[in-house]
Formats: sequence, structure tokens, C-alpha cells
Amino acid sequence: MQTPDGSLLDILRNAHDLLSQCNIRLPEIKANENYVDSGPPFLILLHPALGPLWEVTRQKLNGSLIIKTENVMGSMKINESDLSHGA
Repeated sequence: MQTPDGSLLDILRNAHDLLSQCNIRLPEIKANENYVDSGPPFLILLHPALGPLWEVTRQKLNGSLIIKTENVMGSMKINESDLSHGA
């Protein structure tokens, strides 16, 4: 399953595990053989700002979650002081 489809399936299974523990109902992801023929039952891509640890992310999803940022993907400007320090 080390393919783009297999990687997406892993992401979806992880999201299903995370969100089902937060009382969010999602369709079950069937066996790999069924997935190839039918495709994903849902698409969910969680933003990295939620954090790398599922336990911490579950705490953030307990209740409401509001993320407010101006540069969600990082700054698009080059900081000249960083360039002088070799960063």
C-alpha cells in the first residue's frame, strides 16, 4: 500500500479514528480491496496546525475549535535579517 492511494487511505483511517473518538460519525472505511473499487467514503484533510499528537488534537476537538491566523501556511515574505544569519 505504499502508493498515493494507500497513503490517502492511511490518512482517512487516521482521521476516522481521531474524529470517531470525538463523537463525530463517519462512514466506515472498508477493506483495502473494497477501497480500490469504490474509492473513499469521505475526504478529510486536517490542517497541521492541529498538532502531531492525536491525544492533543482530541482535546482541541472537545467542544469548539477556532483557529485564527493571517498566514496559515507560513509567511510568503523573506525576512532579510534571516538571510544575513544563514537561515
